Amino acid sequence: MKKRLLITNAVIVFLALLLMLIVSSTIIYKENYNVHKTQLKNYLSLTVSSFDGENFKRVENIVNNIDGNVRLTIIYKDGTVVLDTFKDEITENHLTRPEITDLLNVNVRYSATEKKQMMYIADFKKDYYIRLAISMGNVNEALKVYILIGIGTLVIIELLSLFLSFYFNKRSLNP
Repeated sequence: MKKRLLITNAVIVFLALLLMLIVSSTIIYKENYNVHKTQLKNYLSLTVSSFDGENFKRVENIVNNIDGNVRLTIIYKDGTVVLDTFKDEITENHLTRPEITDLLNVNVRYSATEKKQMMYIADFKKDYYIRLAISMGNVNEALKVYILIGIGTLVIIELLSLFLSFYFNKRSLNP
């Protein structure tokens, strides 16, 4: 009977800790997402204020100096890519991209060019769309570390709990 109670308690503790890990991971993801979203908006504001319609390389240098992980794309009003910090040549028209049709709003989507989830935002100035993007991998890195540490801690606590429960149960049966 005591063994069953110990196992039931261990399962309840495990489920409570697992629930706490899930809830806290969700909160951390949302906070991290919002931090990167705000950061991307601030980068866009700085980039747009620095752009005069002709200083493409200067703006590229500004973005690279701010954060080398940020992708800058400058697109002419007809959808033609004029500058992209991604090194491959981009030839397709960009006018229908969600971040272009929904200016100043952050969009998350899969980038066929970079082959990963990206967070995008864009604005329009002097006949050009200025688009910035960061990898969602940057957003998710802290969460991965937290979850790994949480799972490790969960396993250690559960094993320690079971060991101590059985140890003290066995000791109380054999004084």
